Amino acid sequence: GEGKDTWPPVVMSEPIWDHPDQIAIPPGFLEHPDTLCVTRATEILKREVGDEACIIGKTMGPWSLGYHTFGVQNFLLMSIDDPDLTLRALHQLKEVSVMFGEAQIAAGADVLMFPDHATGDLVSGDYYRRFLMELHQEMAERLAVPLILHICGYTLDRMRYLANSGMDCFH
Repeated sequence: GEGKDTWPPVVMSEPIWDHPDQIAIPPGFLEHPDTLCVTRATEILKREVGDEACIIGKTMGPWSLGYHTFGVQNFLLMSIDDPDLTLRALHQLKEVSVMFGEAQIAAGADVLMFPDHATGDLVSGDYYRRFLMELHQEMAERLAVPLILHICGYTLDRMRYLANSGMDCFH
């Protein structure tokens, strides 16, 4: 409205999807100003510093995207009530991770941070194994740069699975 601050232009306060059948990567996703800001900044960095510094991009993992698009509570409840539906959602959301990651790689990113917030405060190590380990192995194969997996909080109960995730580093 008039006289109101317009930044950020959109604040997500409500989940955008209730069911994996609703998941769709918006047309023009890579041309959206927020996405272009990242890829163009990466291009500028690569042009300015070349190989003198490591350029680290970031693409959110499917678990984190599930929190953002379904809502944390809804997504966690879905993982309990319908694990197969949750896996279906994760397999669809991973394509956003790959698309944005590949765009940053093409722009010059040498490494990608891969936050996927399956923190011990919210889910168990077994959840990591059941829902994410194979997806992370796939991401390590599909994205052609080293990946740094980031999970906040308590993670000791999933270390043996993280060691087999295919990720190059854990943060």
